[in-house]
Amino acid sequence: MTLPDLPFTENLSPVQVQLIWAGIGIIALAIVLKILQSIASFIRGLRPAKINPRLAKYAGEDDPTVQHRRQMAALIKSTSSTGDLPGYKVIQGIEALYVEGFRTPGDAIEGLKAAAAERGANAIINVRHERTVNRCAAAGDAVLAETTGQAYQPPQQPIEILPPTPRRAKESAPDRNNGGEGDGPMIR
Repeated sequence: MTLPDLPFTENLSPVQVQLIWAGIGIIALAIVLKILQSIASFIRGLRPAKINPRLAKYAGEDDPTVQHRRQMAALIKSTSSTGDLPGYKVIQGIEALYVEGFRTPGDAIEGLKAAAAERGANAIINVRHERTVNRCAAAGDAVLAETTGQAYQPPQQPIEILPPTPRRAKESAPDRNNGGEGDGPMIR
């Protein structure tokens, strides 16, 4: 089989021309393989992911324990990082809780809420979380709380905030350092 002549190969030996054609063939093959790899990757992306059974607990939404934890956490009405719950009155303390082994602080707080709800609490006070190298933990006090009936009501109209009015020299307080009237603010 003879290869077609290239315009720049007239001064080259036949072996050199064959090497050029071999190089062109290798580059063409690499391009075709890259295109096929992209197509295969796209097709794999259309299928649902297969998760190793030992790693399934970290998968998220498909794990029934995660769904149960989220349902239980939704039963908690309020949390606070202090001992007070705005809008609620603490009726009874139930238990101090500590949970660990979560991937993110948000997951740890969610786990704390679920643990509190499983013990009959509807709120958590003194919530705190900590992060170590591989794990996140959360702690707090599960309590039973009831609303005080003083729910926040947003204002019906926008609140108008006016800039402070400048004081005249006669209305300003006397400057103690100068013994008389001052131009600057007085610090007490």
